[in-house]
Amino acid sequence: MHLGPDDDGSGLDVAVDVAHGRSSALFAVLVGVTLIAVVDRHRAEPGTPAGAAWIAVLVRAGILVALGTILTAAGAPVEVILAYYGVYLLMVLPMCGFSARRLAWIAAAWALIGPQVLFVVRPLVEGVAPDSVDPFVTGTYPALSWIPLVLAGMAIGRTEFADWLSRGAAAAAGVALAVIGYGGSWVALRRFPGVDPALRDSSLWWANPDGYFDHAHWSWLLVAAPHTQTTLSVIGNSGVALVLIVAVSAVTDRCRALRRPVLPLAAVGSMSLTVYLAHIVGIWVLDANGAPVQSWSAVAGFIVIVVAAATAWSRWVGRGPVEAIFHRCSAAVQRLG
Repeated sequence: MHLGPDDDGSGLDVAVDVAHGRSSALFAVLVGVTLIAVVDRHRAEPGTPAGAAWIAVLVRAGILVALGTILTAAGAPVEVILAYYGVYLLMVLPMCGFSARRLAWIAAAWALIGPQVLFVVRPLVEGVAPDSVDPFVTGTYPALSWIPLVLAGMAIGRTEFADWLSRGAAAAAGVALAVIGYGGSWVALRRFPGVDPALRDSSLWWANPDGYFDHAHWSWLLVAAPHTQTTLSVIGNSGVALVLIVAVSAVTDRCRALRRPVLPLAAVGSMSLTVYLAHIVGIWVLDANGAPVQSWSAVAGFIVIVVAAATAWSRWVGRGPVEAIFHRCSAAVQRLG
């Protein structure tokens, strides 16, 4: 998390640990869901050229890469994930026509193989490879371990959750994935012979504790904490994301009484990129003025301001400002084509 204390003994530390890293994974899954929605929407529009969907995605990917690169070069106070998202879109775009089953199988295979390849290759190229390798291997969010999350989101986007049975099955699958990921890590760290003692006694089966750990030891592949780039981490994070998506979908579709109360959250979700950029700028401003960023007051203030601003903008203007730029750029490129 970019705002709030790391460990202040307030009793909210567990909530921070639960959110830390899993929010990034959830957004990676939502990138896949959104990709399918964008592609299907363009294909469903009468008179739309065959390549319009690809153009729309390519434009979005290009803008994400540009924004992420500019923010990073300007010294953004956080690790900016936007350029990585843009690269993910480019990598999975050829698979946007696949079925949910096929996407799920590819995601599973990539989750099993990619992190192991990353574990072997990363030490060999780190420090000597060009910057262009960052999004794939050496960066904070390497595609070798993050693409399975995007593919999982694409599979979700291709799945119809039309009734409680299908939603229940999806939620059960999400719970099973979370148990396999985090529970499997807990068992493996304590039962496998030869595990690094520091890892065995840590909470890395589900959270990122402070301290130094030997990332080069083979037993690192048994941890499941977010941002550890392991198979078990990908599986556990995918499960959490699936449960959350199904739960939100069920609440908004079936519980009519809750639709109005959740409108402010829906407004924030409709302009998530704008909110993401706003939070980076906000941290930048706070840092520049010496204001405390690692405090609960900063978290509360940011939440109130963002929810209020997004709700008002959504009601009186509509599409978020950054999202509007994406839309206009995509439309302009399609007109030129």
